[in-house]
Amino acid sequence: MEPVFNPESASIIAALGNPESEYAGTYHNVAREAFEAWGIGGFKTPKGKRFSYAPWGVHTAIRPETYMNESGGAVAQALGYFKQSPAALVVLHDDADLEPGAWKFEFGRGDAGHNGVKSIIAALGTKDFWRVRIGTSQTRPGGIRKSAGDFALAPIRREDAEKFKTAFAEIAEALKSTAA
Repeated sequence: MEPVFNPESASIIAALGNPESEYAGTYHNVAREAFEAWGIGGFKTPKGKRFSYAPWGVHTAIRPETYMNESGGAVAQALGYFKQSPAALVVLHDDADLEPGAWKFEFGRGDAGHNGVKSIIAALGTKDFWRVRIGTSQTRPGGIRKSAGDFALAPIRREDAEKFKTAFAEIAEALKSTAA
């Protein structure tokens, strides 16, 4: 049975993405775009660590300062730094299996082929953490889905940016629903 989400116990919110500015505004960095939309700024990087952090209400926002596929070590460092268990972690990431703007909140699921999530599961030794999957799926004419590699690093289209704006507001509300 999946545990019930308690925003007050989910102290670490990690947004996966690639840290270089050339990846900003791409589908693969949609989780980092959520942090931008929420106005989270003033990130600090602890000496010798591979993550940066900033306060966000009762939560701590984390950005791995590694490539997406190497997120696990940075997330594990952050949990250790803040003395939190994986159960206190919420990972935001792009998901090519969902349409743009769609999102799902889940606990204890596998990586579903997402290399950033796979890295986190390997580094933590568990899949028992929360995930917010943010849809980025793209289709070709005729309704054929593109592979994630065909669009993940492409700039977010204007019509999808509007969908993400709505999704980000809904996700923020879900994450903060009982935590003020």
